[in-house]
Amino acid sequence: MNNLKSVELLVGYIGGKRKLARTIINVINQIPHKRYTEPFLGMGGIFLRRNKIVSDEIINDVNKDIIDVNKDIINLFRVVQRHRNALIELCQWQLSSKDEFYRLRTLPRESLTDIEQAFCFLYLQKHSFGGKTDYSGLDTSRSSFNIYLLEKKIQLLHKRLAKVFIECS
Repeated sequence: MNNLKSVELLVGYIGGKRKLARTIINVINQIPHKRYTEPFLGMGGIFLRRNKIVSDEIINDVNKDIIDVNKDIINLFRVVQRHRNALIELCQWQLSSKDEFYRLRTLPRESLTDIEQAFCFLYLQKHSFGGKTDYSGLDTSRSSFNIYLLEKKIQLLHKRLAKVFIECS
């Protein structure tokens, strides 16, 4: 197992494991292993905070109750892995506004490309109150769509995902 620097999450997510991450990672690090499988990825609270890398890494997420959200999460990770520059380009000229939030919230996802879907999910998650995936509330207390910070996070996540197998099953 090689040491690596943990990667910051792109967005918050309801039900995240932030408070448990250090404890869980300490347990994982005590167990010698060559393959790491994360069956319940969420936004990667454990996977991205790990500080040891192994030769085989697999991440997965699916939940029968909220399948569309899990597909959005996995799609975002796949787009960051394969098409980070296209995603960054979509983010670069985006305004933070109520009108745009509500427009993207009601946009039919089936009419979008994978990259556009990833952008839409990222935008809505960054602007949603408390990381809620129903997008019922716009968080106007802060400007969370800072392209300079977001681009850096996307680039770091892209590097971290370079050899990772991403599954949604």
